[in-house]
Amino acid sequence: MDSFTPMQADDPTYSSAIRGGWHLLKNQFKTLWPALLIFIFLIGIGFAIDSILNFSDPTYVQLRQFPLFLWITLLDMGLFYLLAKSLTGQSWHIGNLFWAFKRGEAWVLALIYAVIGSVLEAYSGMPIVQPGQKLPADWFMHQQIWIMFIPLMLLGAFFGYVFMLYSAYGLNAKMSITSSLGIFGGKLKWLFFPFILGAMLILVFIGVGIFFAIFFGILFFLVKYLGVMLVGKIVLALLGVVLLIALEMAILIWTFGSMLIATGALMDMGSRHNRLVP
Repeated sequence: MDSFTPMQADDPTYSSAIRGGWHLLKNQFKTLWPALLIFIFLIGIGFAIDSILNFSDPTYVQLRQFPLFLWITLLDMGLFYLLAKSLTGQSWHIGNLFWAFKRGEAWVLALIYAVIGSVLEAYSGMPIVQPGQKLPADWFMHQQIWIMFIPLMLLGAFFGYVFMLYSAYGLNAKMSITSSLGIFGGKLKWLFFPFILGAMLILVFIGVGIFFAIFFGILFFLVKYLGVMLVGKIVLALLGVVLLIALEMAILIWTFGSMLIATGALMDMGSRHNRLVP
């Protein structure tokens, strides 16, 4: 099994981080997929509960995103810990997904992020769209959208590094925040790395979308030709769901694996905390 040594994690480049995420996906997908499936299921539970609460009482809908921010953040830290173990060839188990729930400092970091994120979302002036309503045609043209979007993107990049330094590199909460501030200073180039991954994902989605359109178009034609429309539609729907879930799992492994390796660039080279998962 290919795994990354501490020295490889300490001084990464864009290309080595991206390759490392790909190696993790290629070599470990067959063992990691159950953990990713459970992670996606748990995230889905959070969104489902949030939607039910907001639908029943849409008042202050953005402020009520706070529990969802908290839930997702703690699960993310657990997944980072689990993936870092896999990256370094260490044993892991499904229970690692709840690793952050048992640590006080993890709760502190998650609370800080949840408070800032939910407040930014609530007071950005963004047009409110209630559950079940359609987005206005000019929704993305509102200036308020970008007032919220840009700070949240920067906040997400910064805290992504914070959570990974805490979960995978063994830094305490204060050191994780201090080290992550480097993306706004001497290590500015790493501020843009998450957005580069995002741009690459857009290209992947375009390619996959074209492939899915052709693939399912052919299958639908065959189903119609064979005259088994009802059964065929059910099978195609199930196949589509399975493929989408598999794609989401693959994307999570690659992007988070790449980010975990990139996070090593923010480490103080003289620090004793110089390895994934101490």
